[in-house]
Amino acid sequence: MILPGRLLVLGFCFVLLSAGFSQTTNDLPFEWSGQYGLRSINGNLLWHRDWTSGPILFDRLVAIYPLRLGPAVADRFAVHSMGNFPQFSPPPDSLPIISRFNYQRGDFNFDQLEVEARFSEPGSQVNLMGFKRSYAGQIAEFILPSGVEVPMQQSYRFDYRSNAQKNGQFELSLLRLLSNSGLPDSSVRGYYNDQITAGGILLQKPFGSGILDLHASQLHYKQNSGKPSNDTTYSQKLVRSFLSSRYRRPLESNAELLLFFAVNQQAAPSILRTWYTVLTGYENQLLKAAAGVSIIDLAVSPHLRIDLIPSLAGLNVNMHIAYYKRRVPRVFLSEQLDKSTQWFNGCFTVIKSSDNFDITLETGIIQSPDYHYLKEVAGTDNFITQRSSAYLWHGMTQLDWQITDEWLLECNYRHTGYDQVTLSDGIRDRINLGIEGKLKFILKDRLDLYARLDIQGWLNRDPAFGFDPYRTVPYSGIADAEPINNHWPISFQLRAVITTVTITYQMENLAYELSPLLARINSSLSPDSQKITGNRFFPAMGSFIRFGIEWNFEK
Repeated sequence: MILPGRLLVLGFCFVLLSAGFSQTTNDLPFEWSGQYGLRSINGNLLWHRDWTSGPILFDRLVAIYPLRLGPAVADRFAVHSMGNFPQFSPPPDSLPIISRFNYQRGDFNFDQLEVEARFSEPGSQVNLMGFKRSYAGQIAEFILPSGVEVPMQQSYRFDYRSNAQKNGQFELSLLRLLSNSGLPDSSVRGYYNDQITAGGILLQKPFGSGILDLHASQLHYKQNSGKPSNDTTYSQKLVRSFLSSRYRRPLESNAELLLFFAVNQQAAPSILRTWYTVLTGYENQLLKAAAGVSIIDLAVSPHLRIDLIPSLAGLNVNMHIAYYKRRVPRVFLSEQLDKSTQWFNGCFTVIKSSDNFDITLETGIIQSPDYHYLKEVAGTDNFITQRSSAYLWHGMTQLDWQITDEWLLECNYRHTGYDQVTLSDGIRDRINLGIEGKLKFILKDRLDLYARLDIQGWLNRDPAFGFDPYRTVPYSGIADAEPINNHWPISFQLRAVITTVTITYQMENLAYELSPLLARINSSLSPDSQKITGNRFFPAMGSFIRFGIEWNFEK
């Protein structure tokens, strides 16, 4: 069934002109509220990659699903790489005060609230944001074992931005995250709670004949979880510190010479790990190159990154090559394993743009000759640590097609090949199809009504892929694991905009809602067959309906 399914998807995509979703990130939810799931970048799991939200750096081991942390964090998601700096938040606008709240209510006691207040004056801006989410789960799996219902996620964020023309730019972010919920654990509920306290700064100012950039961040993480069914508890603590600086000196022909230094540190009970990176680079409109060394465990290893960005015959081309070493996640540490792994990344992208559509073709590979991963021990809840070479290859085609002034078609197809499933999200073939447009309405002078339909395909999923929610770690399952059905999550959203108020109605897994009708057409399409499996530790997902209202206040 794998080959016909793949050919079906390829044919479907090319019939639609290989339309693209114009994004490289994908999420694999374990339930519909946004609390538990995984994020991947072109099939490569975020779990072993650091990322940033503004000035705050998130460690690759403890934060792997940005949606969980709320829009204030997820909306500024960016993968972190040495030599690159996070983007400053948008500069203050002319309005001195803007505040808003976004409240959503849905099935299974779903209750989510986001509030924000922004205060601006010439040259500076302050943002205050709060976020709260509650959700019982489709079988009440997220209620604590004691039966107490509490917010399963709370987030608080403070941002300050200064943009003085002579003194450069400065940004400060402070963050506090609290999670507390039950977790499915056979016939009873386990528990999971974690805390994150983090802060970061970005600084950019003239220095001599060039520009100095500074980025510093520290994250404190604490997590406790347990399985009452077998009296298993798990906890971990981690402090991640990061400091980097970059000096850019302008050259002739719009070029720059770069000098970069960074120091990283992970501190945990009985473990202290520090590593350094020193780079020098050159950038112009066609080339970005950086070379230097990383010092890990008193060993020096090369660090190389090259990006070519030519424009050929109306095509935008990006060729990326990188080689570096990275610290092994703390969960794998042992005397028999190396403390760092080598990585090679390569990617080739071609983009063709016109007045009403953009087409993108991309292929890339990630390779490690000494990759560390966990393998499940059959018949137990234990894992053993393995080490081998690993690679992940992806091919992607996408297009954004502006059909009319009011209707947009988006589609993306990605194929992923690998030899270690824990590098990936376990979905070999993924399709995203979306169509969005404005509906004509009798009150069109006072109300704008929009509709969006999204269809995803999770095809040829690897049954060996597993993710333990207690230890928060991916692993390779036993060889005779049961196959996972292909899934086609369908969501539909109506959005009404009345001046500064936006009202939304959204349905997840629309096929489950239509299953009685589908069963009349084909008896094999029962309601149970329309449920979606995100993770075998979590119950299959049926439908989910939410209603939301967002209100923006000015001055």
